[in-house]
Amino acid sequence: MISLNEVVRVMDMDDDKSVTTRLYGTAEQAGQPVRLEAGRLVVEIVNGEVSSISWDGIEAICGVAYPIRDVDWGTAPVRTRMESVEPTVDGVRYSTNFAAGDFAGSFVCDARREGDVRLSLSLTAKADTRVCRAGFVVLHPLDVAGAPLRVLHPDASVDETIFPGLISPTQPAMDIAGLDWVSHGIAVGMRFAGDRFEMEDQRNWSDASYKTFCRPLLLPYPFGIAAGEAIDQAITIRFAGSGTAPAEGRRGAVRPGGVDGSLMPEFGLALDPSWPMAGGFGPAAAILQPPPRWLARVDLACNTDLAWLAMNAHPLRASPFDLEVIVDGEPPLLERQLELALDTLTGLGLVPEHLMVLPRAYMRCIQTWEAAPAGATPAGAIEAARRVFPTQRLGAGMLTNFTELNRCPPTGDFDYVTHSLTPLVHAADDRSVMRALDTLEPIFDTLGTHARERPYRLGLASIGMRTNPYGRDVMDNPTGVRLAMAQLDPRQMGLFGAAWMVGVAAATMGSRIEFIALAAPYGPFGLASTARGGGISVLNPAYHAFRALAGLSGRPRLAIELPVGLRGVAAEGDEGSQAVIANCTNSAIRLDTAQGAAGLVLDTASMPAAVVDRYWLETAPRHDGPLTLGPYSVAHLKWGRVST
Repeated sequence: MISLNEVVRVMDMDDDKSVTTRLYGTAEQAGQPVRLEAGRLVVEIVNGEVSSISWDGIEAICGVAYPIRDVDWGTAPVRTRMESVEPTVDGVRYSTNFAAGDFAGSFVCDARREGDVRLSLSLTAKADTRVCRAGFVVLHPLDVAGAPLRVLHPDASVDETIFPGLISPTQPAMDIAGLDWVSHGIAVGMRFAGDRFEMEDQRNWSDASYKTFCRPLLLPYPFGIAAGEAIDQAITIRFAGSGTAPAEGRRGAVRPGGVDGSLMPEFGLALDPSWPMAGGFGPAAAILQPPPRWLARVDLACNTDLAWLAMNAHPLRASPFDLEVIVDGEPPLLERQLELALDTLTGLGLVPEHLMVLPRAYMRCIQTWEAAPAGATPAGAIEAARRVFPTQRLGAGMLTNFTELNRCPPTGDFDYVTHSLTPLVHAADDRSVMRALDTLEPIFDTLGTHARERPYRLGLASIGMRTNPYGRDVMDNPTGVRLAMAQLDPRQMGLFGAAWMVGVAAATMGSRIEFIALAAPYGPFGLASTARGGGISVLNPAYHAFRALAGLSGRPRLAIELPVGLRGVAAEGDEGSQAVIANCTNSAIRLDTAQGAAGLVLDTASMPAAVVDRYWLETAPRHDGPLTLGPYSVAHLKWGRVST
C-alpha cells in the first residue's frame, strides 16, 4: 500500500503518476483494451480477457474470463507471457499465453465478420493443486433482465425461461449446453463445450451481470487437479439482427426538481475493533463535527471487543450509536452473552438505538440446498435480543453481503433489515466496481420482498471487502493494487472512492433505506489516513464527499436529472437546496447548471488543497455557470430554496 509520505508527496506533483494516484489511490496503471473489429462485431480485451463484445453498436456480452479461484475463492493473478493480434481471412484473431496460480494456459479469440466469435481455452496444471473454479465464465449485461431465455441441455432437451427480474438466490439455469436470447433487437446464440455450465445471478454480489460458468456448484469444491492434467473448453457465439440503441440520457442545465415526498437517508460511519488506531478513534471522530451516527460491530467471543467499547465510550456517547453483535452457541448461552454485553453498555452509559445480533455460523456462505448450521438461528438470536434489549429496534438479515440474506431471508419479530455491500467478490477492475452501482436498485427492490414493509438500514457499503464469507479471510494486499476480495483497496484513498460513495447514495432514490454506513473514520475504509502514533495525517477525498452527503441526512429529497455518467443526490436544506454530484466515469463531463447555482469541484487540481483542509467545503471558492467534472470528480452545488 502506498505510504502516507508518498501520498503527501504526490499531492505536490503534477506528472502522470501523481494524477493517477489522486484518481485511484495507487500508481498502478489500469489495463488498456485491445480492440478487435470485424464488420459490425467489436471485441475488447483487457489483460488477456474479454471485457466486452458488441454487435451493431450494442454491448451483448460484458465479459468472458477464465479465473482460477483458489480454495478461499480468491482469484489468482494472470501473468501474460505473450499476446498477439493478427488478421484472418474473415476477421481478426487474438491469442495469448499466460500463467495463473498453478496453471499454464492459452486463450484464443476469433472474431468473424459474419457475426461469429469463437473462444478457446487450454489450462494445464503445473503441479497437483486444489481450486474452486478453473475455466470459462461469461457475463451477460443487466439489460437482459426479464428477457426470454432458451436453455439447451446436453441431452438435446430445451427449457424456456427468463433472465430473472428480481434477484434469484438460486441458479436460474443449470446443466447448460447452449443459450439463446434476444436483446435490443440482437439475437444471440451461445454454445459451450468442455464442461458442464450453469448460470447464477451475480447481482446478488452487486456484480452488474448474470454469469454462465463452469463447474456446477452442486459438485464438491474445492476439487483436485493432478499435475499435467489439462482443461480444454470452447465457446461459440453467433450474433444476428440489427441493434436498437437505448435512448440517450438527459441533456440541458441541471437543476433540482420539487420535493419528491421522501427523506434522504441518514449517512453514518462504521466502527470495528479490528481496525486498530492508537489511543482509540477519538482523534478521527473529532474531525467530523457534528459527529455522525456510529455503527459499531463487536464479537462477544473476543474479550477485547467490549474493552474497546470502554476505551471509546466518550466519542460513542457524543452522537447516535447503533450496534452489530456476533454471538456464539445455543440460545441459553447466547442470551447470557447478551446480558453481559448489556451490563457493560449500561455501565458505560452507552445505549444503542438499533441492534443487530447474528450467530457466528451465519457469517459464512450457506447455499440454499445446504442444511442450516447447528445452534441458534438468526430468528432465535432476535428472540433472545428482544428479551434482553426490549426497547431497542432490532434488525434482521446478515452482516455480510446481500447474497447471504437472499439465500436465508429474515424471519421472526424484527424491526428493520440489513446487510453489507462490497463489489470486490468477483472482480476488482475499475469498470466492474463502478458498474456495481447499477445493481443497487434491483438489490433494494428484491430486498423489499423480504422486508415485509420494514425499513432498510444498510450496513457498511464499501469498495473493499470487510469479511469473506466464502473463505478463511480476505485477501492480503500489501502492494495496494486492484485485487478481488481484498479489504485494503487503494481507491478508498482516491477520487474514485469519493465518486463511488456518491453513487451509492444516489441509488437510494425510491427505496425504503433510512440509513447507510458509507465508510469508517479511519482504517481500510477510512475517510482519513492515520499516522503511526495516532491522529489524522491526510484526508481522503471521500471525507469531503461524506461531509457533503451527511449535511443532507434526513432532509426532504429533491428530484434531480443528470447526464449519463453522472450520479448524484439533491435535498432541501435550511438555506436552500443542495446537490452532490459525481462523475462516475474516466472521461470529463460538462455539467450545465441552472442560473443561481454556486458550485465547487473536488478533482485532481483541487485535491492537494482539500486533503489538508477539514473545512474545504466552506473555504474553497465557488463558481457560477457550467462546471467541468473530470474523471471521478465530485461537485457540490447550492441553489436558492426550491418551492414545493
